[in-house]
Amino acid sequence: MMEESMRKLWVLGAAYATLAALGALFTIHGYTRIGALAVIPLLVISYYAPLWLAFATGVVAGVAFAYLDQLPQHMRMFVFPTDAAVLGGSYVAVVIASELLRRRDAQRVLLEQRLRQAEEVASRDTLTDMPNRRYFVDALRAAIANGRATGARFAVLYCDLDGFKEINDLHGHAIGDRTLAVASKRLTHALRPDDIVARIGGDEFGIIVRRIEDRSDVRRIQESIERAFGEPLTIDRLRLAVGITVGFALFPDSGTAEDALLNCADEAMYRRKRAKKIRLTTKGTTEGARTPKP
Repeated sequence: MMEESMRKLWVLGAAYATLAALGALFTIHGYTRIGALAVIPLLVISYYAPLWLAFATGVVAGVAFAYLDQLPQHMRMFVFPTDAAVLGGSYVAVVIASELLRRRDAQRVLLEQRLRQAEEVASRDTLTDMPNRRYFVDALRAAIANGRATGARFAVLYCDLDGFKEINDLHGHAIGDRTLAVASKRLTHALRPDDIVARIGGDEFGIIVRRIEDRSDVRRIQESIERAFGEPLTIDRLRLAVGITVGFALFPDSGTAEDALLNCADEAMYRRKRAKKIRLTTKGTTEGARTPKP
């Protein structure tokens, strides 16, 4: 920023030095100097558009130069001191304007940085350090708009951890929070780099999967995520069995609005979770039936 400001000041200083040289040259040859004044506004405006103060100062200087050229011969001794005063005042005005504008730009840049930081904080989940529901909804809206405009297909995945409530009840919320943080990292690693994943509430996560052709592509990703949670999570010395259930909705097959896609993916996730419970119950009943009585 300082280097850029100094470069602007050097250019403006060189412009006014050029004006002074041209003014003296034209005076010696008896020509009007107001033509030379056009050099400065062009240089100033082309280099830094908001410097209207410099332009206005140049106009005043031009009027002064034109008036001085009309002085009688016996008063010509006042021309050069007045020229110097006008040029000096113009240069000071440009320096002041440039500094004020530099400070304004610096303040604007700082404000923009703070706004971006605030926006980023508002879009992050503090527990897992991944995007939150707000970010996910905005990304989903953008994906829908792009899909409507280009015909691109994508999938919305709704994920819910299995066994998380039992961990919270048995080990407390501190271990539960750490479980969420570790699970979120495992989930992120199971996805492709351009997929969007966010914690959208409690132990639920949302994913936007782009670049898909049909449901078989999404099913492979769904199964890959669930396999990634096949091994227990390690929290301190605890090995916690945490699974994950994934349901999905496909744009535009399952809907073309955010609520429709989210509801469809949520319902698919709960159907899959119920099917898991039924299989586990059936398996347990079958194994119990096969166990011989003592």
